[in-house]
Amino acid sequence: MTKNKENIKKRKETTTVVVDHDDIINNEEEQDRMDDESTDPFQKIEKLITQFNEEDIARKQSRQQGRLYRFFQNKWVKLIRKIVEAAIWVSLSIYVGIKTEFKDVVLYSDQINRLWFNIGLFGLVGFSVLFFYSCYLFYFVSEEPADWEKTHPRVVPIATVFLCIFSIGVIVGCWPVWGFYTPFILVLYLAGVAGLIELVSWGELAKRVQTENDKQQEIEENEQQPQKEQKKKQ
Repeated sequence: MTKNKENIKKRKETTTVVVDHDDIINNEEEQDRMDDESTDPFQKIEKLITQFNEEDIARKQSRQQGRLYRFFQNKWVKLIRKIVEAAIWVSLSIYVGIKTEFKDVVLYSDQINRLWFNIGLFGLVGFSVLFFYSCYLFYFVSEEPADWEKTHPRVVPIATVFLCIFSIGVIVGCWPVWGFYTPFILVLYLAGVAGLIELVSWGELAKRVQTENDKQQEIEENEQQPQKEQKKKQ
């Protein structure tokens, strides 16, 4: 009888130990869950970001599967579209120049503030020299890409200053003639000049479109690579 009592006591002790051990495990799990809940906002943000990225990739893939999207992503379609846009800007600037009699006003009008207008011309000459050297003369001499932000990064701030001087000088100088419409006319003329440069250098434009197309294809391949790896694993 005494042996049976001792065995029963040992069993009770072992069960209490097991129960205590289970309680410790449960307490640790609750503590981990509480820790997870404490960091739950950050996890929710990460989940939302990953979900948004997945949805964005799915939308891009659905676009890529459409015929219209593939048509507009063709490099020749891009080139023709850019040429048409440039021709439209040039045509609009010529039309506005004829309607506003831009040449006669700039050369002969007494209403223009000549001091500010000449300051604007100084800024235009400085910007044109830097732009021509960085994008065209340097390209023909060294045969490197005509991206002046990469080849001449120090020239860009100076050219920006010259462009600001040109804009302020011309707007203030021509304000007595066209008034509130002066900034819009100036922007239209600048867009026309930029379009004319693109039309003249259409070969360089074709190269730029080709590089953009290559970059787009590389991005699409990088986006599709994880899905291909998942399919291989499955």
